[in-house]
Amino acid sequence: MRKDMCSQGSSGINAEYGRILLAGAGREKRANCFMWDSGTSCGTVFGGTKNANAVAHSPARPFRAVVASEDYSVTFHTGVPYKFEKTILEHKNFVNSVRFHPTGINFCTVSSDKRALLFDGKTGEFVGEFKDAGEFAHNGGVMAVSYNATGSQLITASADKTVKLWDTETQQCVTTFQFDAKNVEDQQLGCIWAGEFLVSLSLAGVLSYLDPATGSPSRVLRGHAKSIEAMEVRNKKIYTASFDGRKTVWDAESGDAEWISGGSQKIMDMRVTGDNTLTSVDIEQKVVKTALDFLTSESANVSLPSQARYMAASNGLEVYACENALTLVRNGAASTTTIKYNPNGCAISPSGSVLAVAAAEEPTMYLYDIDGD
Repeated sequence: MRKDMCSQGSSGINAEYGRILLAGAGREKRANCFMWDSGTSCGTVFGGTKNANAVAHSPARPFRAVVASEDYSVTFHTGVPYKFEKTILEHKNFVNSVRFHPTGINFCTVSSDKRALLFDGKTGEFVGEFKDAGEFAHNGGVMAVSYNATGSQLITASADKTVKLWDTETQQCVTTFQFDAKNVEDQQLGCIWAGEFLVSLSLAGVLSYLDPATGSPSRVLRGHAKSIEAMEVRNKKIYTASFDGRKTVWDAESGDAEWISGGSQKIMDMRVTGDNTLTSVDIEQKVVKTALDFLTSESANVSLPSQARYMAASNGLEVYACENALTLVRNGAASTTTIKYNPNGCAISPSGSVLAVAAAEEPTMYLYDIDGD
């Protein structure tokens, strides 16, 4: 990354000619274009008066470059070398994305003003507007746009929880993909038309493969948006929990995942117990039980003396390694033992009779007899 550009923003790469176009929240400039191998400048690219959100190259001669900005503008450049040609002020809010037609004949811009506009790829003149049964393209801000390989159609993704498929020539909506209107995390923030696949990205980080024939996703890929803090593997299933409290169960063979409802705090550790229950403990000392048959969670009636760092489970016994304490739960009854060290991990022997606890501050392993009541 060049020193005069910020790492946040958008980039476009013209692989055939080796040019990289960048835009973002730069200190000295908000947009720049240079050769990938030498860093030589490819002209002057103006990124507006506020942070730039997106950039795009025209794929063929005559070469053009456009920059979409938070100042509601789209700056249009001719080249190469690029030089500023004009500022387009058709939008009334942040311009979030811009993409060129695969032949460069036109380009489309989308904005938080709910609009998707079409411009001439050579002159930058306004050509038309995509509208669907109303004044706008969407009922919420439009976050992303992507053409198909021929440029005959494009898709737009919106915060109104929809993705729409459009005919480029007529600017008419062909198909609407509706996600859960009541779930804020189903806002669609990104989209791409990759070969035959139409893919959208939601606020929750879900990738949806969209099928135009049915108007619904044909495949949904879920995962984590934050770092994974805990994991358990059992019976060809992988259970993971992330920093934001999201728990996910994965099929180890297919890679498909489902989210487990409930929980919003960092998970410290978790284990699958014998009654087909996933037991987890979070940073607020709360023990949560998840019925794996239904993937629903509820708090358990377990009181911990301090923050639990690790846990272990075997044959109806649960052990919580807390700060300066060990809590054992057997058949719903809890007992706590004070210790003079902080644990750095724990495990129960296969026989269920010995508990091993590693100390954090010293190279010592403590063994406890936990056989019987």
